[in-house]
Amino acid sequence: GPEGCLSLPDEWGEVTRPMKVTVKAQNRKGKWFEMTGEELCARAFCHEIDHLHGVVFTDKTNRMYTPEEVEAMKENNGG
Repeated sequence: GPEGCLSLPDEWGEVTRPMKVTVKAQNRKGKWFEMTGEELCARAFCHEIDHLHGVVFTDKTNRMYTPEEVEAMKENNGG
């Protein structure tokens, strides 16, 4: 699906991500927990975990969108 990043404003690309992921993390007190995310949440988990490994979405894109495609997406999503 389409993906962008605040680190790369106005750049969007097509990125393949899983529709469901389970992550293991620690809370502020160091207690381990697991959380499952689906659809957009799964995409966000993967995107942010990539950042922790020094990877940005452009490293994983299937193709980048043209400026015209980005504008069309904005218009179709009200903004």
